[in-house]
Amino acid sequence: MRTFHWLMTAAAVAALTGCETILPLAGRLIATAVGNYDSKYGKLVEDLTKALQKRPSGETTKASEPLTLEVALLRQEDRGDQIVPVPIRNGDPLFWRESEAASDRFKIFFRPNEACFVYVVLIDSTGFVQVLHPADGFAIVTSADEGRFLPEGDLDLAYAVDEHRGVETIYFVAARERRADLEQVLAPFVGLERPQPATDMGVPADAGHFLELGVADRSAGRAAEVRSGDRMLRFPTEAFLEAAGRDLVVTRWFDHR
Repeated sequence: MRTFHWLMTAAAVAALTGCETILPLAGRLIATAVGNYDSKYGKLVEDLTKALQKRPSGETTKASEPLTLEVALLRQEDRGDQIVPVPIRNGDPLFWRESEAASDRFKIFFRPNEACFVYVVLIDSTGFVQVLHPADGFAIVTSADEGRFLPEGDLDLAYAVDEHRGVETIYFVAARERRADLEQVLAPFVGLERPQPATDMGVPADAGHFLELGVADRSAGRAAEVRSGDRMLRFPTEAFLEAAGRDLVVTRWFDHR
């Protein structure tokens, strides 16, 4: 079985002050990024959080129904000779077990109801950012009802949590129009290797601060499927609708222990 370690990356990145209301935990996240890395990195994180909450500019496309995005986080469980996907709820724990091979693994799923641009970003417990989709940060159209997995492939290809414990937050952004502004702030995070954090301070697991970003309404999710060996296994999804005049942003998080 192949597992993937987070390729979080670094460069001199960002200085920050006073952002408690930008996103869930934004202020503490930026302070953590500055403490672990440097002020330049903190500024890059600040720019990203602002782009994630930005309202689209110009005319919005008229549509007969709202843009909907289904998402799921799936922890892999080994049951005998089979891998089984178990949906992760916000706040569920995933465990580092002293090696990548032994630690918890997971996949990410998303599916829009119409052709659109989807961006997926993970911010880890130290404040590091990884662009999960598109891998190079630049626009890729996802077709209507096309279910996509990250990483791509069967259940035996997955992300593994690492030794940097704390809260991990994943942001899904779906937009009918390409988000060049978001791509611009994502670019510095693409392809960079993570240096050893200066302090390895982490964002604390405080469920009270992890409210969903207020730019999506809930809807009824559907079932989706993923291959495990020669079998297709079903799992539930959560669905979110765009709010009027806003791009669709969905926040999912887990407690990395």
